[in-house]
Amino acid sequence: MEEAETLCDHVAIIDYGKIVALDTVPGLKQAIPRKDRVELVVAGVDMEKAAERLKAVPGAASADHSGESIILSSDKGAEIIPEAVEALRALGGRVSRVTLKEQTLEDVFIHYTGRPIREEEAKKVSFLLGAGIPTKWGR
Repeated sequence: MEEAETLCDHVAIIDYGKIVALDTVPGLKQAIPRKDRVELVVAGVDMEKAAERLKAVPGAASADHSGESIILSSDKGAEIIPEAVEALRALGGRVSRVTLKEQTLEDVFIHYTGRPIREEEAKKVSFLLGAGIPTKWGR
């Protein structure tokens, strides 16, 4: 996936032999809503209240909490970080770590197919394609 993301002008996502998406890499990423995830590790605050407060941050599509983390989904992940941190501080929370995960081509693939691509599947396809080329033709 990393090679396709950096080397290809256009990418087709194929699921069970059918093209389900075809566009440039930025075009494919832009088509997916809530493409960024911001994880904030927080202490000293009621996590339920904090998640509810963060849902109100402009640009935040959702906020969920698990353990010491609150995860925001957004189309503008980097832009919402300062206001999210300030909102948590206003509630008395201490933010110890912020992680921004921007959309990857793997995320786009999962969005369209419902599952991640597996290395074994890629090897199987390469093996099957390679098996059909006679050695006298340059293989």
